[in-house]
Amino acid sequence: SPDNEWYVRTMTQVLELGGSVVPEERAFGLMKLIADGSGADEDADTQFREFVVNTYVTLLEKTTIPDLLVQVTAWILGEYASLCSLDGYAVDDIIDLLADALDRPFEMQSTKGYLLTAIM
Repeated sequence: SPDNEWYVRTMTQVLELGGSVVPEERAFGLMKLIADGSGADEDADTQFREFVVNTYVTLLEKTTIPDLLVQVTAWILGEYASLCSLDGYAVDDIIDLLADALDRPFEMQSTKGYLLTAIM
């Protein structure tokens, strides 16, 4: 892939469009990349994670997104919500979005677990 941001954008589209046919390993690979960062330096990793949070925080406002994408989004926001730099998305607002998502129907019970863990 050209760079990590391109990979995140591409995987987000794959997860959004592919839904339940995307292997979980792809999502775990994305989460590992975000957690590990580039390894170049901490500032670059923080900027990358800020980009990721800003990319994913608005996804929870969509009424229907696949479970795997909700799980990835919940993990990202649970780990890095404080890095969000978008107006109107303070940590409390993000927690509210995660809590509101708990009321949705999900195919996998584990999705609610991801949301609850992110809130904590």
